[in-house]
Amino acid sequence: MINGILILIDIRLQTAHVSRVKSSILLLSCLLTAHISQGIVIIKAYEDGGNVVFEGNGSLDMTGAVYVDTVSTGTLRVRPNAAQFQSLGQAPGSPNVDRYSLAGPSAPGAFGTGGTAVTTGTPTGDNFGLRNNGFWVPEGYSSNDPISFTATFTGVDFSPASLGMTRGTSYTWTLDSGDTIVLNVIPEPTTYIAVGGFAALAFFVWRRRKSATATKSATA
Repeated sequence: MINGILILIDIRLQTAHVSRVKSSILLLSCLLTAHISQGIVIIKAYEDGGNVVFEGNGSLDMTGAVYVDTVSTGTLRVRPNAAQFQSLGQAPGSPNVDRYSLAGPSAPGAFGTGGTAVTTGTPTGDNFGLRNNGFWVPEGYSSNDPISFTATFTGVDFSPASLGMTRGTSYTWTLDSGDTIVLNVIPEPTTYIAVGGFAALAFFVWRRRKSATATKSATA
């Protein structure tokens, strides 16, 4: 019975090993990068109770950034197959955003397969947006000012039939200054809960076997 449990644990851990390691490295690199450089905005996207949440924090050096125009913000919007994300229209005092362009390989072409624009949800915090050829910041944004926002899209998920986003992936927009905007698609927490449960079970089995061995030795 015990050997059977251990075999099951080993199979489950091997199956989850690659994605766990990849995700752990991704999250660790984000934390390290945030400490090394102030010139970065990190956006984490995750599923939460039938919704998808985008949370962003950081700051950017706008030196050399190519200004396009100042436009009305529009609304909340996400369309992964065009690398489009907007958390717009909610900042008090200024309903507009400054738009900047990016060229060539400095921006991803997509961060998912979903081609239908989703506009249902709630944005909070600063105006901010991304696309495959540019980005938006609050009107009059100055280099290294803090940026913070949360956008909750309701009734969607990462599945191919919805946003089509892959957990554990990362996408980077690079500015002329060398600063970056990084979007990380976070794995579901249940992966770590399951791994923790298998580890606890393995430890329990190991303790029982060790205790049984010690008892036999003492009575021999």
